[in-house]
Amino acid sequence: MKKVIITALHAEAKPFIEFFNLKKSNLFAKIPFYTGESVFLCVSGIGKVRSAIATASLLAQEKEPHSVVVFNIGICGSTTKEVKLGELFFVNKVIDHGSGRSYYPDIVIEHSLPESQLMTFDKPVTQVDFPQEYKGLVDMEASGFFEAALTFLSPHQVVCLKIVSDFLEGEVMNKAKVSGLVERNMEAINGIISSYDAICSFLATDVLDANEHSLLEQLSMHFRLTFSQYHQLIEWARSYKIHKKGSLEILRQYLQYSVSDKRERNNYLEKLRSLLLDE
Repeated sequence: MKKVIITALHAEAKPFIEFFNLKKSNLFAKIPFYTGESVFLCVSGIGKVRSAIATASLLAQEKEPHSVVVFNIGICGSTTKEVKLGELFFVNKVIDHGSGRSYYPDIVIEHSLPESQLMTFDKPVTQVDFPQEYKGLVDMEASGFFEAALTFLSPHQVVCLKIVSDFLEGEVMNKAKVSGLVERNMEAINGIISSYDAICSFLATDVLDANEHSLLEQLSMHFRLTFSQYHQLIEWARSYKIHKKGSLEILRQYLQYSVSDKRERNNYLEKLRSLLLDE
């Protein structure tokens, strides 16, 4: 299993470079890239656009994408002081503040970390800048990372781990403090990364059989799904098989319904998503 780590800052990357004994590579002229035996690391720079460019540049090189897990790891802010500074979170939902789009990683390993949603902004924010109803983590990279990663990989191959560094009070953090936050969480982070080795063969195998693929194709044609929607349906079905280990025959009942416009199509697609993802 190849593990690819994307950080925004070199200060976030430094503990990984030392822990995994990574070496500088010249694969990309303008993107710092480091290689090891099975762990690879890229420093994207700050912002969702840079994160997306770095993630896409790396994954576009992959000849065996089913054998890759990509991790976005770094510091973040928190809108609430109910969490602790330095606390490590497994992100279970990413919301792009600008577009309103949400991304859902598929967490397939057992772990003991607290989970949280995260909102990505286009610029640094303080307490007065974010929606008052939102409570959770805040960063500037994750939505770009997910947008790019999910172009190449399935949701269960995309992981986001964030460490709370501040409460959005406008404090400028020095490099040593950033590296220290990562170092203090390195044992837990390495445990998460190592957990994906244990399911390497499982991740690399398509959990859907030929009959299930045929059923999904029928649903796609029946509801006139777009190419993107069809592939979303496939990933939701894979998530259902991984987590619930149930039969997709529960979807066959939807072939009795017809749609006459995009609104009805999208409504039925949302019903399928809710059923498969148990939401």
